[in-house]
Amino acid sequence: MTILALVLALSGFALLALSLAKHHRDLIGGMPSRTAERRLRTGGWLLLSVSLTSCIAADGLSIGLVLWSGTLTIAALAVVAMITYQELWRRG
Repeated sequence: MTILALVLALSGFALLALSLAKHHRDLIGGMPSRTAERRLRTGGWLLLSVSLTSCIAADGLSIGLVLWSGTLTIAALAVVAMITYQELWRRG
């Protein structure tokens, strides 16, 4: 369940990043439409919510919240690193 929560959190943060015009332009090209921006943002928050549910289902409320907190930290750092170094990975 922890791996599932991590994958969901990574996907959620990636969608939230793509909902921002700068990251969307850098990673995909072009500006997202208002509808696409809204859908990306909604999908990102939905995936983060499902990640929370997964953590709570796995370990109960108190430990699940702590687990989710750590999962969010790891996922956010991974998405930030991917966005930061994406240009190097394209060239390499």
